[in-house]
Amino acid sequence: MDWTPPFIWLLCVSVCECWRLARSLPALHGVVQSPQFPQPYPAALSQQWDLSVPEGYQLQLSFTHLDIEPSADCYYDSLTVLYDKKVLAKFCGQENSADGHHPGNRPLLSPGNRLTLVLQTDDTNPEPHQHLGFSAHYQAKDIDECSAPDPEDGSGPLCSQLCHNTLGSYMCSCRHGYELRPDQRTCVLSCGGGIFDEPEGILSSPGYPDPSPHGLACQYVISVEPGFIVTLNFTDSFHIEHIGTQNGPSCLYHWLQVTLYTALTTGYR
Repeated sequence: MDWTPPFIWLLCVSVCECWRLARSLPALHGVVQSPQFPQPYPAALSQQWDLSVPEGYQLQLSFTHLDIEPSADCYYDSLTVLYDKKVLAKFCGQENSADGHHPGNRPLLSPGNRLTLVLQTDDTNPEPHQHLGFSAHYQAKDIDECSAPDPEDGSGPLCSQLCHNTLGSYMCSCRHGYELRPDQRTCVLSCGGGIFDEPEGILSSPGYPDPSPHGLACQYVISVEPGFIVTLNFTDSFHIEHIGTQNGPSCLYHWLQVTLYTALTTGYR
């Protein structure tokens, strides 16, 4: 019995902690309302809501009702919408009211995945025309990364060839004959290697007659039936970069290596 209280205490801490983490995850949609809605909102109020949706989405805010005391420039009561401390809009009044600024039926789209709402009221909300405040629905709206401008950091487009927008993200792919590099953004020409066992054929470097991309290591295996030999005939347009040294040209960075394999050996020579 002496160990029962510590065991129960540890179990409670574990359950409470898991519940807190689950609530901290951004939702795809939700509802935000002024205090006491649909009853009139209190006077002398200053309240803030920090809304967010998962990364890779924009937050879209749509008002289903807004009734805040109207005034010029929303001087007395107001609902301010901010993104990263930048004011996107300031609302007050009622639909079709002469004073104030009402959002109407137009949704407000955040530049990113979050918005901040700030409701401020003065020290009065007089009867019989008490104002009810607001009710709004927010939801995650997918960002089409593929149609966005190229990053300003000079890193180039998100995808060097084909970009496919996915829910909350994007993916890159390549045209036929190209391969996607490990950065999952850049396409390079495929080596097109493999085993060539036809009686005759043509081999060319990737992208020929254009220069080959950097960082490739291609291997081509030519195989013929026993009793035949392989003959390679290079065209006059053969050109691979070489470096001049005191001992003559050197294939320091780019080269084509031809290796002979025979059944009498256990490897290449």
